[in-house]
Amino acid sequence: MNDNKKKSGSRSSPIQLEGSRSSPIQLAGSHSSPVCGTTECRPLQNNNYYTYIIECDGNVLYTGIATDYKRRFAEHAKIDGSKKGAKFTKSHKPKKIVAVWKTKTRSDASKLEARIKQLEKGEKNLLIDDNSHFKEFFKGLIDCRKFTRINI
Repeated sequence: MNDNKKKSGSRSSPIQLEGSRSSPIQLAGSHSSPVCGTTECRPLQNNNYYTYIIECDGNVLYTGIATDYKRRFAEHAKIDGSKKGAKFTKSHKPKKIVAVWKTKTRSDASKLEARIKQLEKGEKNLLIDDNSHFKEFFKGLIDCRKFTRINI
């Protein structure tokens, strides 16, 4: 067996195509051809991930993550006829986004989401009103330096 051959199913380095502004576009996946038609051949984006809190009817709070929190709110709120909202927001109509934090990885966004969901409602309201409580609530549980509060 030739040791230089890649094993089937192993991840190779990203495929690069010429992009518009003469910078390469990187594609995910282990394909030798960028035109395969599968979800694995999608452009790798330098996305940030956002953890957000939405206020819903009845003064209920919903917490989630997304790469585009404005688009995700529109999906929850059924703006433009979207059917992609969460089950929770089907029975609790979203009113507005009340807090957003940006981070670089999905993992970090998910960790913050889980920690926010563990807070009592009064603590969530404190966090929404004053981000100085962020470290108080999460220090030692998540790396607080990885998050930036977004002004909305």
